[in-house]
Amino acid sequence: MRKSRPTQRRLADCQAKDTSTSRVGTGSQRRWTVYRIRKRGGSKEYIGLTCRAADVRLRAHGHNAARRSGRQGDASSLGAAMRECLAAGQRVTDVFELDVIAETDCPQAARALEAYWIERLQTRAPDGYNVMPAGSLGGPANSKTVTVAHPSEGQLTFASISAATHFRNGEFASAGKEAVSPSIVYARLGMGWPIERALGYESQTDGRALRAGFVCNGQTFRSLRAASNVLGVSAQTLRSRLHRAKQLGRGTVDVGQDRRRRSSSVQRRPRSRILLPDLRTGQLCLNATEFARLSKLPKATVLHRWHQIALSGQNPSLLAPADLHRRLTTPVQRQHSVTLRLPSGRRLSGGVRKVVKTFLADAESASVKLRLSESGIRRRLRRVMPTQNQPELQWAFGLSDVAED
Repeated sequence: MRKSRPTQRRLADCQAKDTSTSRVGTGSQRRWTVYRIRKRGGSKEYIGLTCRAADVRLRAHGHNAARRSGRQGDASSLGAAMRECLAAGQRVTDVFELDVIAETDCPQAARALEAYWIERLQTRAPDGYNVMPAGSLGGPANSKTVTVAHPSEGQLTFASISAATHFRNGEFASAGKEAVSPSIVYARLGMGWPIERALGYESQTDGRALRAGFVCNGQTFRSLRAASNVLGVSAQTLRSRLHRAKQLGRGTVDVGQDRRRRSSSVQRRPRSRILLPDLRTGQLCLNATEFARLSKLPKATVLHRWHQIALSGQNPSLLAPADLHRRLTTPVQRQHSVTLRLPSGRRLSGGVRKVVKTFLADAESASVKLRLSESGIRRRLRRVMPTQNQPELQWAFGLSDVAED
């Protein structure tokens, strides 16, 4: 099939850069891969773009499809097909296969190649699994066309939110104004703002502009930002002073003169004193600092164990001094033991830290190291512990796509 002119132009622009960069071979240049995913025995295909290894990207598709939260995607999407596979108890990697069809070091050429192969193989839904236009390199913000009602040029259509933001920032630069970040524009859209308001073509009016006037250093303001700019005091400081004035019933006070003075009617809550045992006298007469010095324990450890006794429903002050001393100085066993069964049948047993380090040093974890670090595995383990269910443990260690319920 003949390539479209935009595709040919983008490929020609990056051909020299792609060739010269590939000769360097230093490993520091990011390598873009255009890949195809298809269901074994099926006719539908998906074209995607990634910088990761092929097997890692396929597992990532399966992991995203298995998530119970977030965007679920179109009914004809690749994610929907993978969820059907998981619901039937099958592994994504057993049902779907991924093969690489093009590679390049130029991101512009990568976008063009992705668009070309989607057009050539006809993978747009419903004939294929691609539900978004090609050339996104960054999710929904760069994959949906947007139409903006420009105040002077009428209806303008942009290929993406990023393109619309880039155009708007060009107008800001011409007017000598500060540019707006694409992330701010996308956050505004997520809060329900119209695209024109998110880009700054329309003013945003909310409850903050309706603030009742307040006095600061003899001047009346209706905006914390305006007062901050005029007086050189941070908006957070002014907000704190206003809040404190309202709590104390000083609605008309000059917050510029407020110096954290408490009303005589406000009483501090007395703090209870913690008394700890002294085995030399057999009495509860030591504070936490003195007890920590005598027992050679960190003060934070002493206080934590004292509070754990109190939270268990017992009053530490009513315990015998010897019993309380024993409980405060006896180490608490907090290690969680885990037993992991590897695909080869071997078992790794011990504490969480030991098993994780042993697993990552083992040859069988070579593929897992590409996408899960030690902290990543421990973060997953916190979600499934203290279970000893092998499917859940294997998911936590990256040996399976999804944990079984």
